[in-house]
Amino acid sequence: MTTARTTFVGEFGNALNASIQRRSFIRIAALSGIGVMATSLLTACNDNPADPSLHSDIDFSTPSGALNMLLAAAQLNADFITRVVANPYVGMTTPESTYLTLIRDRNGALITALANIIHKNRLTTVLLFDFTTVDFSSKPTILALAQQFEDLTVQLVNGCIPLANDPDAALCLAKAGSVLARQSAIIRFLTDLPTAGTTQFASGLTAEALFPSLSPVDWYDSTKQYIKTTLTIAQP
Repeated sequence: MTTARTTFVGEFGNALNASIQRRSFIRIAALSGIGVMATSLLTACNDNPADPSLHSDIDFSTPSGALNMLLAAAQLNADFITRVVANPYVGMTTPESTYLTLIRDRNGALITALANIIHKNRLTTVLLFDFTTVDFSSKPTILALAQQFEDLTVQLVNGCIPLANDPDAALCLAKAGSVLARQSAIIRFLTDLPTAGTTQFASGLTAEALFPSLSPVDWYDSTKQYIKTTLTIAQP
């Protein structure tokens, strides 16, 4: 059992660390054009990506339920940020493009790592999204929505860890949460950059400087206006 657990968590950590290193997280931004292509971001989660489903069931009574929930959220983040990079908002600077591309690639790496570790226990299909109400030309709109998605996903991770009925899955969620929190910090940095402000780094945190917790159902309620696929979340 110990060997199996070590392999499970180790494979997930290795998949993330292959492209996400703590000490080089900012430095690698200069090379962020080399990464997961946009097409693979949206197809890595399903064996038949050409036929995505309009309905997806996520069951928390299974060992992989919590990881499948994160996979759904990661798809939303990846789809959105891929559109942003492909259609730059008005006035996007080179640093902004560099960091947003970095986040796009990191979201792709997270999707690939989750899909590989879940493998045959994958419940989440390739989800469909609708951003027709979003003004992709507006920098404030895009950065605010990117911040919202990243923050909500970190909060979702916090809410899913206690619901994970497998200790290995809980540990994998914690590893992913660390990556997502850093991505959230990068977007706060981009928001503060024009004014050299620092208030954004404390925004949305609890008194203990932690992200709050969000249940899977509450996460879905907060994001479903952008999700065309209907999610059924069982026993969260």
